[in-house]
Amino acid sequence: VITSVLPPEYSGTLIHSSMPQPDFVATIHDFFLERQLEPSVHPSATISEDAEFGDNCVIDAGVTIESDVTIGNKCVLGPGVTIGENVTIGDRCIFGTGTSIGQPGFGYQLTGDDRVMNKLHQGSVVIEDDVHFGVNCSVDRGTFHETRIGVGSKIHNLCIFAHNGDIG
Repeated sequence: VITSVLPPEYSGTLIHSSMPQPDFVATIHDFFLERQLEPSVHPSATISEDAEFGDNCVIDAGVTIESDVTIGNKCVLGPGVTIGENVTIGDRCIFGTGTSIGQPGFGYQLTGDDRVMNKLHQGSVVIEDDVHFGVNCSVDRGTFHETRIGVGSKIHNLCIFAHNGDIG
């Protein structure tokens, strides 16, 4: 895939494009099929009885899904993913190995007698449609409200999202 500049003395096939990068990606998708995952739940996954998930999901080895969790259609939870309580996940979301969603946030308060007290986190997490997390990401549950990751967000490896955030 090239722009208007032709390489000298090249005899192979060329695709002319004013937008070579997106056209290259589209061309690759046309010639090479992505590995299609079969919907499945690995026997080592631990899933709460009240968790709900949609059609055509892949739940990989060592996944933990706690109570009050709803997962949409065509989601992929890679090995070792943990979904904590009170989490809602949209359709077509991908969670890389070791990602943790909905655990309590890291919040402390100094008390009047100079002790450090842990702040409770009773909120939720909402992951909207078409979100992709790389490996070992973390999204903290909100303190009393929600932490929200918006539609189409693409999140690289090792990213941490604090409680009550709203991105995407």
